[in-house]
Amino acid sequence: MVISLLLLTLIALSGLALTYLVADDESFMWRLCAGSIAGSAMYGVVIFGVCAIFGFTAVTIIASLAITLLPLLLLRRPDIQRRFLHDWAKAKGKTQGWNTRKLITFSYYLFFFIVFFFFFAQACYYIPDGGKIPAGITTGGYQNLGDLSFHLGGIFGFSEAASFPPQNPSWAGAKFSYPFMADMLAACFVKLGIDFKEVILVQNVTWAFALLVILQQFAVKITNNKLAGRIAPAILFFSGGLGFIWFFQDISGAAKGFMDFIWHLPTDYTIRNDSAALFRWGNPMTVLFITQRGILFGMPLTVLVLSYLWKLFSREKSENDESEKASSALIPNVFPFTLFPFAPFLVGLLAGTLPLVHLHSLAVLFIVAVFLLALRPAKWREWVAFGIGTALIAVPELIWSITGTATETSKFFGWFFGWDKRDNEFLWFWLKNTGL
Repeated sequence: MVISLLLLTLIALSGLALTYLVADDESFMWRLCAGSIAGSAMYGVVIFGVCAIFGFTAVTIIASLAITLLPLLLLRRPDIQRRFLHDWAKAKGKTQGWNTRKLITFSYYLFFFIVFFFFFAQACYYIPDGGKIPAGITTGGYQNLGDLSFHLGGIFGFSEAASFPPQNPSWAGAKFSYPFMADMLAACFVKLGIDFKEVILVQNVTWAFALLVILQQFAVKITNNKLAGRIAPAILFFSGGLGFIWFFQDISGAAKGFMDFIWHLPTDYTIRNDSAALFRWGNPMTVLFITQRGILFGMPLTVLVLSYLWKLFSREKSENDESEKASSALIPNVFPFTLFPFAPFLVGLLAGTLPLVHLHSLAVLFIVAVFLLALRPAKWREWVAFGIGTALIAVPELIWSITGTATETSKFFGWFFGWDKRDNEFLWFWLKNTGL
């Protein structure tokens, strides 16, 4: 686990250096979390390109890591180095002179970290010999039984297969077109000799905590309210339907004590199929983040891009963006015109990785960007730069993904009013499954 943390920290620091080209006045923790997502996406693209040519070996994995760490050279620039040292000093200052406010903030992040650690520790683990249950690999979430098998097939498909990329683990002879970057990154660590259970745990906890911090800051920007920033992640991670009503009903009628009831729940209050209380959508932690590793990686990446687009959309025309000026100075002779908005182009490159991370997130991002462009057409240069950056990475990935695959593209998106409501009335089903 120590080696996994070390490698992920190096990748995060590389991404952190890039944040100074597109973001001003952000905390060191935000930059580190954003860097872990951006750095992982960058590493995935580099790995895919290098290994597609030279094969998936320990040498190509280490070489790709070295390429991914090149942005660390940005920290040698005097202006970026000065801002980095300022952010680091400010972060250290927050750990000194404890008071009630700092203790509450620390407890907030510690609580989520503990939840993430113990929750994702159940994503994949061994059952040893000698017990009542047969030995082997299992998961603590029954919604994850099929997904874990699929993702392990993907991870070992990359690390053990003779060809790169491997075949689809579900369809022999078909291309592995499912957004596989999360599994491919895990396979890199496995190829270097790290236990796959540790890799999955460290990745999941890192990305979940990054989502917490990035979403919190995004909510603050949208609402201009720090309390809203604290509430937003709690709504995401702990949301669910009205199952708690049935939960309290069962507690009131339980013959045994409260703790015995908690440890021996008679039913699932998040997903259940009885006609009296049909719950089908589940809690994001149990049906999305533990099962779909792509969305755990793709959601913080998408919110990170949306955060920049929101800044671009809400910024007044007369204001100057110092980070954009600084980043443009890096490439004075690359583009034929000196006023090319490099910062949105760089963010577009990050968004372009989504076809191999989480394709549905790219669809959401496209819809939001179109509306923001329509509402702020005066910033067309920035929107065009963002679109060019996105297309440069996304279009080749999409073309590669949709050719030679077992997936029927026409059925990938569909309209299904009242999805999964079965015999329930639509509005009542919606209320029960979305809750408060």
